[in-house]
Order: sequence, then structure tokens, then C-alpha cells
Amino acid sequence: MRMSLLHRLAHWLVLVCLLPGLTWAGTPDPAPTGKPLPIAPRVMRTGQSPVYTLDEAAPTAKQRLKKLGLAPVAAASRVAEAAPWYCLRGDQLTVATTPCALPTVTPLAGKDGQFVLAADGGLDWQQGSEHTRLLSEPVRFLLPQAGALWVLVGQAQGKLDWGKVYRIADYRHAHEPELITLLPYMPRDAIVEKFGLRLLAPWGIYLLGEYNGEVDLQRFYDLDDLPGFKAATLQQVGEQWLVGGRGGVALVSRHYANIRMTGDDTVLYTASGSVEPAATPVPALLKVHEYASWYCISASGVVSELGNTENQCLPDHSYQWLRTGNGSYVATDRGEFGHGLVWQQAGQSTRLLEENIRQLLVVGDDLYVLCGLSHLSSSHGSIYRIVDYRHQHVPALITLLPFPPLQATASGDSLQVLGPDGVYELWPLHDRPIMQQLIRFSDVSGFAPTTMHAHGTLLQVAGKGGVLTLSGGVLGLDQPQHAPRGVAQPAVVP
Repeated sequence: MRMSLLHRLAHWLVLVCLLPGLTWAGTPDPAPTGKPLPIAPRVMRTGQSPVYTLDEAAPTAKQRLKKLGLAPVAAASRVAEAAPWYCLRGDQLTVATTPCALPTVTPLAGKDGQFVLAADGGLDWQQGSEHTRLLSEPVRFLLPQAGALWVLVGQAQGKLDWGKVYRIADYRHAHEPELITLLPYMPRDAIVEKFGLRLLAPWGIYLLGEYNGEVDLQRFYDLDDLPGFKAATLQQVGEQWLVGGRGGVALVSRHYANIRMTGDDTVLYTASGSVEPAATPVPALLKVHEYASWYCISASGVVSELGNTENQCLPDHSYQWLRTGNGSYVATDRGEFGHGLVWQQAGQSTRLLEENIRQLLVVGDDLYVLCGLSHLSSSHGSIYRIVDYRHQHVPALITLLPFPPLQATASGDSLQVLGPDGVYELWPLHDRPIMQQLIRFSDVSGFAPTTMHAHGTLLQVAGKGGVLTLSGGVLGLDQPQHAPRGVAQPAVVP
């Protein structure tokens, strides 16, 4: 019996030594070369784009990407214009020359019927042979969550890029969608979480959900530090996120200590040929000098210079008052220490909103109320409308915002909203409006906005370095002829 055991042990040791990929001496892996690894498909489908299968056994997102043959690129790189799209869906990564396709919307069963996608892309409720139209807008995602159903709609075609989020509170028994918010982009992807949704825009990740009993839209992460990258797919791995898109897969991480965020980072993983040195000239890229002056623009279009110190151009909005024929609207914004919108009439006060009121804007017979607050890591906003505000006093939510609006102006049947990262437009105001982004300030490095002026098709935004002008789809930066004091170089570098 003893000789038999020794024989078996020797046989087992021989088998272990012959296993592929292992050496008896435990030779370490070769040192990394610092160059992107050649990428080779693990699964090939005849006549289709190459498909790569993620290794679900890999414990971290970084290890999964490396097993695909993707390597991190230097920070001083940008995505090439002709870079392929890296589309990550489920456990598969597809690399193609065309943008990533959205997942197919499949029917979802309710109690006595099902939600189905109509031939025109809208949403129908089907019960037997009968169809009831719920939404006529193109539906992109149906996402159940704890008895509720999120319906994401939108369109991205040319310069037209917009989205909306609806919710059916109890979709198994009810079928009527409620509009939650407008979006300045078509949702590229979405993840259902306990609090709500994590939404993917071409330039970042947003959070939509309930916080302290109220629904808010907040920015979670910007991808502006990856020049040329456009996000298309979103996947969570532990406490990290994999964002597939043009040029590669971005690994997004956020770091916390004692509940407070201590930092974040984004690393782009890709294959050879998808990136190029950032020094390559970028057409129409503007850069504001570090010591450039700050500017303001008035409602009549007059520009004034503030000097090299940032200052508030807008009037103090801690207390605003709008009088009508039979009463007054009183709005307050004192940060955490007091806020709201009140209707006062004949010595009686009725509280209309529990929000930080940033601006009251009268457009015809309607009153638009801009709200928002930025405090610590939280930043959110909203826009309400009071129809026929002289006789009625009921605010209706138009949209949520991931920032407190700085200013709004009206032009025709549209509303332009100035935010810290760009200018947004809501139109048409009186017929199911959509929201689009007109200007992204990331296109002008170093620029920070103060005030805005709109006149016809001309839109001007004053801020650090001069005045941004959008006219006929062309973006330019105007500045005084003199250079900022003590600065030898011009404030704008082409």
C-alpha cells in the first residue's frame, strides 16, 4: 500500500510539471514594455466585427482589460479621429468602425398585458389585440426597478441630440408614464441601482434618483480629460466603471475615505493606432490664458471688464420680488439657511416651492423659476413653469439639471440656460420641449462663465478670458485688443 501511494504521488507531480503555462521554478511574468499590446479576437463571427470575451474570473476591472490585450495609454494623448469604437455589452467587447448600437428594446409584461415597441419606435401598451399609445418618442431603454419602470427616450442624429426620462410608478398595474426630466443628450447606456439610475452621456456619467425624498439629477463623473473620447457603453465592476467608446475603454475610479471623496481618475485602455500625441493640432481649439481678465455682459449686450479677480456679475439673488396685479411672488436663496418661493396676497402667504431660487424669468404670460444649489459634493438644479402667473400660482416641473443654473434668457419660443459647463437650450417651450446643449466650455480650455446675452441667433457668454460668441454654428472667443496686465502672451492660443 505504501509503494502504491508513493507511485501515485510521483505521477501527480509529473502531471503538474507538464501543465501548459506553468514552470517548475515559477518563472515571473516578463516586464511590461510600456507599449500597447497587440489585440487579437477571442471570438470571431464570420462577416462581422471582431468580438472579445471578458474574463469574468478576473477580480478587477483592470485585470479584465489587460486579459483582452488592452493597455493604458499616456495622459498626454488624445483619441484619433479615425479610431474604432469599443462597444462593451455584457461579457463581450466588440470593436468596429461604426458607433456602438443601442441594445434592442424587448417587450415587458405587466399584469394584464405588455409594454411593446411600436413600428415607429414609440411605446404601446398591448392587451390582447388592442394597442394603446403611451409615448410617440423613440424609446431607447425599458428598465424595471422595484416595481417601477424607467422609460428612456431620445434621439442622436447629426447636431440633434436630446433625451427624456419617464417613470411608471407601478407598471404591473398602471401604464401612464410620468415625465421626470429632460436630458441634453440621448442616453447611451444606463445601469439600474437601488437609488435610481446611472446614466451615460457622450461626455460623462450622471446619477438620477431619489435623495432625501426628492428626485435629483447629479453629475457623477466627467470624461473631458480624455480628448476625443466619446462614451457609448457603461458597465460596473465592483467600485469601478468601464466606459466603452470611440478610441478604447475608459476605466473610471472614485476614491473615498470616511465617506468623503478624496479623488478620482480615468485611464483609457486601448490597442495600437487608436490614440495619437496630444500635441497634434486640434482645429478650433481655444485656450484661455491662466492670468486672463474676467468679463461680464449685460442684458443689453454691454461688456465690462472685472480685472484679474473673479467677481459675481449677476445681482444678488438671495431675495427676489415680483409684483402682479393682486399679489407678489417672493423668492429666497440663502443656501442651507433658508430658501423657497412664496405667493403673498392680502396679508396671506402660500409656500409654492421648497427650493433655492436662482432666478425669476417672465416670458409672456408664464413665469419660469430657476432653482439649484451647489454644496460640498452635491450639485443639482431644476426649472419650473407657472402658466398664466398673474392669475394662477401652481409651479410645474419642466426639467431637472445636474447643476445650479447661473442665468437664463428667453429668445422666441426657446429658453437658454447658462451652466458651469455650457449653455443649454429648451425648445419649443409650449409644446413638449426638448433640451440640447449649444456650447460646451470644455472646447475652450480655461474658460469659466459669468453672464450670458442672447439676441436672435447670436448667443454671447462672458467669462474668464473674454466673450464666447456662437453665431451660425461657429464658436469664437472675442477679447479686448490689449493683453492682461503682466502677461506677455495673448490670452487665446489657437
